[in-house]
Amino acid sequence: MQLLHPVLGMLGLFYALASPAFAHSDDAYSHDAKDAFTDKSAWMSAIRDNVRLSELALAGTHDSATFDTSVFPIVDDIVRTQTLNFDEQLKYGIRVLDLRIRRTGDAFALHHGPVYLDKMFGNALQSIERFLKANPSETVLFRIKEEHTAASDATIAWRRSSTVTWSSSRACSSSRPQATSHSARRAGSSCCCPISPNSTPWG
Repeated sequence: MQLLHPVLGMLGLFYALASPAFAHSDDAYSHDAKDAFTDKSAWMSAIRDNVRLSELALAGTHDSATFDTSVFPIVDDIVRTQTLNFDEQLKYGIRVLDLRIRRTGDAFALHHGPVYLDKMFGNALQSIERFLKANPSETVLFRIKEEHTAASDATIAWRRSSTVTWSSSRACSSSRPQATSHSARRAGSSCCCPISPNSTPWG
């Protein structure tokens, strides 16, 4: 009887973890890259130049880098919150990315908690750069959060309070919340992110 309680406890824990994960198979909850999405690559072109970015309701994704994870089936199902890659997310209208990083060496690795997502911060920047060069009417914002303890070999600093504007030419400048669609477009379809402008942790 004493052995039964731990076994039941473990079964209960597994069920609690697995039940939300299995919801991913529900068509009402999950989407696939093969679904019939509408191309929204240039939807911001219809916005007036004098509209402030802070006045817009921008579509975003949670834990944007968690697509194509491959750790362990039940872990993958819990970790994965996206099925579309960065290019696809931007193509179908997403304009705010949620990027969780871990400092490792002189670069930023993309994580979901302790799980490395087999991607670096530079992979996200490359996708954004490609997209903005092809769609100069658009602006992409991204939020960066330090998700996991830095690796022992981390040499790059982290400044939580820094906010900069990154353009497709990787030039950095101060970002202001009152920026308009017009000023963002003239800046090279800029991306705003909380990161030190004195470092280049592209990974």
